[in-house]
Amino acid sequence: MTSQYETVFIMTPVLSEKQIGETVKQYTTMLKSGGAEIVHEGSWGLKKLAYPVQKKSTGFYHCVEFTGGADTIPAMEVAFKRDERILRFLTVSLDKHAVAFNEKDRKKAKARANAPKEEVEEKKVDDSASTPSEVKAQEKADTEKKKPVTKKEVVAEEQEAKTAETQTKKEEPKGETTTEDVSSEAAANDSQEVKAEEVKEEVKEEVKEEVKEEVKEEVKEEVKEEKVKEAKKPKTEEV
Repeated sequence: MTSQYETVFIMTPVLSEKQIGETVKQYTTMLKSGGAEIVHEGSWGLKKLAYPVQKKSTGFYHCVEFTGGADTIPAMEVAFKRDERILRFLTVSLDKHAVAFNEKDRKKAKARANAPKEEVEEKKVDDSASTPSEVKAQEKADTEKKKPVTKKEVVAEEQEAKTAETQTKKEEPKGETTTEDVSSEAAANDSQEVKAEEVKEEVKEEVKEEVKEEVKEEVKEEVKEEKVKEAKKPKTEEV
């Protein structure tokens, strides 16, 4: 059975995308020319190093998984050491468990990569069916249907409507005032004053009635007390 290997090397962060591609191609070509077969390769991107290497705190990680080409590995590692673009490298031999784990991990990554595309496509179909304003209006109508309407809510809605109406009236631009407007305003003010006077009179009458009732009650109580006192006094016999 052919052995399977995995090589991870870190490139200096000062390289451009083109230079990174050239570096990766150089070493994958070296492996292929030595009889190796590339099973999988992938870029891990720019990552932070555990500790500074050659005064660099980050580096571009690249992983190559291959079978065969065991004789090429020493030559490749020598090339890594001489290459100024390479900060660190590591080659390990994979057993059957590691190979199975890598395959499973690649399937999961592929599934995760395909899942967002399907969600985006479904979302696009839904968006094309209706405009954003229609969707919002429909959602609002659905939520309002679900909510039970109570008497308090109805009263609150009426108050809000009245408040909004008064605000719109205040915000309306005032045109030139005519004689009719002035007279109507004066009549409205007079009627308000008359109503206020009527209310005051009613309040005064109510207060008077209450005071009268209280006075009557007090007088009754006093009369009762006097009668009780007279009844308790001892009667003196006439001589």
